[in-house]
Amino acid sequence: CFIVERDFPGVSTGPEEHKMGIRGSSTRTLILENAMVPVENVLGEIGSGHKIAFSVLNFGRFKLGASVVAGVRYVTNEAIHYAKGRQQFGKPIIEFGAIQHKLAEMAIQIFCAESMVYRTVGMIDTAMRSIDKSSRSAAADTLKALEDYVVECSIIKVANSEILDFVVDEAVQIYGGYGYSQDYPVERSYRDARINRIFEGTNEINRLLITGQLLKRAMKGQLGLIAAAQKLLGELLAFPSSEAEDDGLLAAERRLVANAKKMFLLASGVALQKYRDKMADQQEVLSLLSDLVIGVYAMESLLLRVLKGSARAGAAQWELRAKAAQVFIHSQVATLEDKTKQILAAAAEGDELRTHLAALRRFAKSMPVNLISLRQDIARKLNEEGKYCFS
Repeated sequence: CFIVERDFPGVSTGPEEHKMGIRGSSTRTLILENAMVPVENVLGEIGSGHKIAFSVLNFGRFKLGASVVAGVRYVTNEAIHYAKGRQQFGKPIIEFGAIQHKLAEMAIQIFCAESMVYRTVGMIDTAMRSIDKSSRSAAADTLKALEDYVVECSIIKVANSEILDFVVDEAVQIYGGYGYSQDYPVERSYRDARINRIFEGTNEINRLLITGQLLKRAMKGQLGLIAAAQKLLGELLAFPSSEAEDDGLLAAERRLVANAKKMFLLASGVALQKYRDKMADQQEVLSLLSDLVIGVYAMESLLLRVLKGSARAGAAQWELRAKAAQVFIHSQVATLEDKTKQILAAAAEGDELRTHLAALRRFAKSMPVNLISLRQDIARKLNEEGKYCFS
């Protein structure tokens, strides 16, 4: 790995590329032809540059996922401002239920994206603080610390780039025809957002990386995934155990998050039994398993943030955020249940499939909550504040 400068002999660039979005960013091919690199410009050890490159790529995924949070806040605030000013049938469109639904969902998705970023960077910061910067092994220790969080970095990249796409798409819809016009800001945001699902490895590659890394660690004994999956599959043959009811804050949502983890264990256990050493060839199954991992991480991050914030500031101060967590978690469970069904149907059949589906129904079971009312409460707060208000 090495550094070159523009005026080095043998260093040149190709013509400017014309892009769909991010037009304020210059994109050219870098050409190295008999380029001479001074020895002081070498990073790390010769022959080991790939370690630095992969580390930069992995952490770049986290930085991308973190940076788009600012984008979704900006676009949501623009949409709120527009919806408060745009009049239809004698009142602002922000007072219509369909628009309130969109804005509330946009705010909830931002809150989720923030929560995953804060949780992940907190873990990385903790790991970095344990490194002796004066040690000769500091650089290698830093690379190792970052490597431990490659899965979380990919989760952040995939989840938040897709949250950004959802938010900018809804913003264009709120603007209506004006959203398609370059005279309004969301048109540019819509174009600029699209690259983030391609940058730093496509979301498809990152989905394969997430599950691939987890299975790799499980095979090496670094992660108790296989044992946990086997234990769960064994428990499915027994009668359901009676669990003590918890009536604390977000008790129902805590149970749903715990059961969502069981959905992943069920799906991964059945898939591993079916495909064994051919698992790497099942890209559709691996991608669905990654969606389960991403969903669980998002749900749990949001839940933990609300519980921690409520404990610090009081439940009343965090009541609206708790409502956001309710909407997200209850909505997410239905999505995860469907993806788990797809995996089970691909990896099992007959009585075995029916047994697994019965277990899945048990994990996904929940008492419905009034999500419409919860979204309306969130939308009213957005209207009052005139901006995203969960930070």
